[in-house]
Amino acid sequence: MGSLRTYATSEENSWYYFQMNSLSCHTLSIGIVLLCALSSPAASAQLRKPDAAKPSKSAAKAHVTASKPETSFDDTVARLPPAFTGNTVEWVLKNRTIPPKGEFETSAEYNQRLETFQSELYAFVPTELPNFEYNADTETFTAKIYPGVTEVQSRIGWYFRPFGVHRTKLSESTYVGSNAYGAKALVTKAKWKLTQVVVEETEDILQHSFDSIDISFKIARDRARLAKSDLRILLLCSPKPEQFEPAAPVDVTGATGYDISKATIDSPTEQWIYYVALRADLRQIWVFDRSSGQVYGRFFPSGAQIDAPIPLIK
Repeated sequence: MGSLRTYATSEENSWYYFQMNSLSCHTLSIGIVLLCALSSPAASAQLRKPDAAKPSKSAAKAHVTASKPETSFDDTVARLPPAFTGNTVEWVLKNRTIPPKGEFETSAEYNQRLETFQSELYAFVPTELPNFEYNADTETFTAKIYPGVTEVQSRIGWYFRPFGVHRTKLSESTYVGSNAYGAKALVTKAKWKLTQVVVEETEDILQHSFDSIDISFKIARDRARLAKSDLRILLLCSPKPEQFEPAAPVDVTGATGYDISKATIDSPTEQWIYYVALRADLRQIWVFDRSSGQVYGRFFPSGAQIDAPIPLIK
């Protein structure tokens, strides 16, 4: 008897399913139910990849970064530019790192430099959205923002609370695989890059949270129907001075960890997932309109609305 792990096998599948399915496969040791399918040894044994694989054309990327220069974010703005996409994790990791204290730098100078660094904010707009639900009686939208999972090679055994930002399919190919009993299947092999912000890390499972962030905000009923399809969230974060060490050796520059899901006869899909994680403090969550830039609500990481709720938007 063997166990079968599966991931979302289509780019059209929801990111929430992809994240939660991964979560179920990584938390058996801490009491979360592991989803598995049991079958005969011939069906569940992992497939072996032959020496020569026949690749197909690489799939299109799921996220395309605009060519405009990236900068830190001004959290005093009342409205965002139309089609606002925010920062990318890769750019922040590359450009916003703080060098250690120099030999000829005083402690006061270093502390000032550190304080300036930690005051800078960056805005990340996830390409995958929570499920916004509308209550016509109260004219209120609600949403649950779920954390995902990650692998950090330099901190095996730690527990993390990451939120996904962008996912990119790097490549897709096929090959004929076989198991120890001679059964064969055409296997699809896909490689993904997942960028994330990690807002919590601990070695103590009792201190770890799997809970969602629940938010709510009001929009008048006659406007809500049109607004729903343009709703987006923004994660406002400040990077931490020390970042995760890159995993090695891996195919993706800057990857902090990776995971591999092998194919089986029943599920002939092989997934290679490379995580690029930014250590950061989550300061605020915004909900905004992608088309107009209208901000509908600003929230603390707890989900509580900042200051007084924004008046009912009509």
